[in-house]
Amino acid sequence: MSLTAQEILSACGGDPPAVMAEFNALEREHLIIPPGELLTLRHRVVAERAVSYFRESRQLAAPITGLAFSLAAGAPPGPLRQNRPGRLLIRIFNHDWLLQVLTSGSDDEADIAQIREVYETVESLLTNDYHYWLQRGSLETKRGRIDLAKNFLD
Repeated sequence: MSLTAQEILSACGGDPPAVMAEFNALEREHLIIPPGELLTLRHRVVAERAVSYFRESRQLAAPITGLAFSLAAGAPPGPLRQNRPGRLLIRIFNHDWLLQVLTSGSDDEADIAQIREVYETVESLLTNDYHYWLQRGSLETKRGRIDLAKNFLD
């Protein structure tokens, strides 16, 4: 995914000048490319290795939760598919993607708790979005929690 600097700052939290200094360092080392207003990694393999490292060390939940909240809060009203932040949010909410990215394999219950936290963080912003509830219910169906899935899907 290519993201704007504002989306990344919102997802990371912390001190914006320090985060921007890190971005500038990555750009000087030619690891990120700023094509216009969107930032992207130079190569897919770099992204895959970074995700693998941070997934195994269980450091992806907070940035993903922050990014989901940032996108949900900044998405224009209306169907999510009609705007860039909404389309990114749909990709982030995909229960299969969250299971793939936030599952480290060492503690299954902790991994599911992290995924549920992503959903819970933005629930108040997306209470009227069918796609949000579909993905949340699908996660619980896949985990065998039919009672929770029925609640979300209804």
